[in-house]
Amino acid sequence: MESDRYGLALATSSAKAAAAYRSGVDLLLSACPGADAHFEEAIGHDPGFALAHAALARHLQIYGRIPEAKHALAIARQRVGGASVRERAHVHILGLAIDGQAAKVLETLLAHLEAHPRDALAFSLALGAFGLYGFSGRPDHDAARLALCRRMARHYGEDWWFLTHLGWSHTEAGVLDAGRRITERALALRRENAHGAHAYVHYFVESGAARDGERFLEDWLPGYEPGGALYGHIRWHQALWRLKEGDTETVAAIYRQVLRPSVNASPPINVISDCASLLWRISLRNAVAEWRELVDYGARHFPGPTGHFIEWHLAMAAAGAGQLAALEQRLGVLPEAPPGHVFRAACSAFKAFAAGDYPAVMALLEPMTQEFKRMGGSGAQRQVLFETLEAARARAAATG
Repeated sequence: MESDRYGLALATSSAKAAAAYRSGVDLLLSACPGADAHFEEAIGHDPGFALAHAALARHLQIYGRIPEAKHALAIARQRVGGASVRERAHVHILGLAIDGQAAKVLETLLAHLEAHPRDALAFSLALGAFGLYGFSGRPDHDAARLALCRRMARHYGEDWWFLTHLGWSHTEAGVLDAGRRITERALALRRENAHGAHAYVHYFVESGAARDGERFLEDWLPGYEPGGALYGHIRWHQALWRLKEGDTETVAAIYRQVLRPSVNASPPINVISDCASLLWRISLRNAVAEWRELVDYGARHFPGPTGHFIEWHLAMAAAGAGQLAALEQRLGVLPEAPPGHVFRAACSAFKAFAAGDYPAVMALLEPMTQEFKRMGGSGAQRQVLFETLEAARARAAATG
């Protein structure tokens, strides 16, 4: 019987299929390019290997290729019938995620982990800035994610993937010393680990050690291919550090050469969030930002209502581009009830800022600062909300 890297049985009789699957999962869990090719290789060796189809579906979902992801998922569902209970549950959980049933998938996943704690690919759905906790709308999602990781730690030991998320979860919850130490251990175990590098960058962000973070990236980034899922986002962090130092030339070069949609190979959620928040920050400094390409990209990839995290970045882009009527239309479909109230306030604040109504920005955002965590993503991503509020206060004071 073949098994994955965590010792869990795989329903394939092909050693080559199992090896390709293990390699693909490692690449997927480390945000390194090439996972899809390994899953396709595994399928080539064993077309009936359901977990390889499911993993390919997950990869496609990450890159926003939803019709293709659902096709791969349908094949996985067809072919998992003769597999183990664990594998059938694994495909079911990935399927719930791809179908967009976030609340149901988290509940199902937590029950699954009680029986199969080392099912890492399924577990990964709950983790990270874009995971089920991060996008749950809960104000305590950082603490809840850390509690889960601490509870699961005994099942993983010295595993580079788990330590990556254990370290990042400590950092995002404000436990910085443990976050640094655990993340450094994860990177020591696997240097080719973009999630680990990203977690380390967040430690430097939260600890205020920007120059140390820049030195780390100068050493680590040359080994990471630009096609990696986190390449653009890690360079976004670099751009923010340079922007804070007033190095607008480097910021412009990073945007032009790495982040702008026409050259950025990242998943669409990263493209829209990184570009919108960087251009918005540039605009807060009274500099000219080029919004047209990003607005067109957003219209192509997110033509209808989408997840709240994406919505508030689309709102930034629309406000920056002066498309206030379009922004008002999108506001019309946002829910009123919590946590929709904080999303609506933020999107309305971007519209007000673009219209020059700085007192309105303050009135919208000041009561919501304790609620910003509901907005999803990481602390570094949500920081733009505080920066918008501070810029509105400064401009309101300047205009009397």
